This record gives sequence, C-alpha cells and structure tokens, in this order.
Amino acid sequence: NLDANLREEMQFEIRRIQREVGITTLMVTHDQAEALSISDRVVVMQAGRITQIDEPYHLYEHPRTRFISGFVGKANLLRGDRDASGAAQVRHEPGDGELVLSLRPEKIDLMPAGTGRLQGRVVMRYFLGSQWLYRIETPIGEITMVRRNDGDAPMNEGFAVGLDWPSDLLRVLSVDEVPA
Repeated sequence: NLDANLREEMQFEIRRIQREVGITTLMVTHDQAEALSISDRVVVMQAGRITQIDEPYHLYEHPRTRFISGFVGKANLLRGDRDASGAAQVRHEPGDGELVLSLRPEKIDLMPAGTGRLQGRVVMRYFLGSQWLYRIETPIGEITMVRRNDGDAPMNEGFAVGLDWPSDLLRVLSVDEVPA
C-alpha cells in the first residue's frame, strides 16, 4: 500500500505513460477516485453485470442507477416527481414520489435559514481539511452536503439552515438496480 501522496503521484505518472506511449490499459479496482482519475472510460459492474460504461466525468455527473450514483462518489437519493414543464423536482414532504433523484453533496448550497428550496438543521459536521462535510436533517430526511473550506467559520451543529441547488443538477435514476 502506498501513502496518499505517493499514490496520487503514481496516478499522474500512470496517466502520463498511457498518453505518451498510447497504450490501452485495463485496470480493475474498487477505488473509485483512482478509476476516475486515470481512465478515459470506466466500466461499472454490479452482480457480475455491466451497468454503465462511460467517460469518468459523465459517469459521475450522469449516473444511470441508484447503485452507480452511490458507488461512484457520494449522493443524496431523493424522491421526486415532474413539474408542469416536465422537469424533475424534489418532493418537499415525506412520502413516495414517482422518481428517484440523485443530488451530489457538492452541488448543494448552504443558505441562511428561511431561504433556499429546503429547510433543515445541521446535525453533524466533519472537518476534512479542504472542505467541510455536513449532515442536515430536513423534513424529507437527512441530506449530506459538502462545503469548501474557505477559511470562514463553519456552521455549528444545531444551526437552522436553508439548502438550495440548481434544478438541472438533479439526476433522474433508473429504478432497475441490476440489469437483466
């Protein structure tokens, strides 16, 4: 096992060699960050079957299923439906919606209480160096969000907050967990 810094340097070196030599490389890994960082294309398998083949960025930003959404990075899985225009929207009350939506933690903006699409309360926070990870209790369940450490004081546990996100960053997921 390599320490984190050496591992990162090795990823850059492998990527450089791949491009310089122009070779096709097949790598099997459970380390999603490693797979995303050194690949041109990623294959995700579940129960021995391929669920999605895509470029790393597209795989992360446009997962097709609940499994991929949670396996490749962190994701909030929310219930939703479609508005009058056909756009996906999060249900703001508990219960079933017709859609399963994925929203990445880093796509959520922390707002002052009383503003944003959803209200909540900080129940836990974790300092990760370059960022803060927050768990927010809301009427529709717990939401995980990430905020860059910009040097400002973090939100304290117990604070009432608003949450907001661009609607176009909600991803509608397939209900099929394992392909036939």
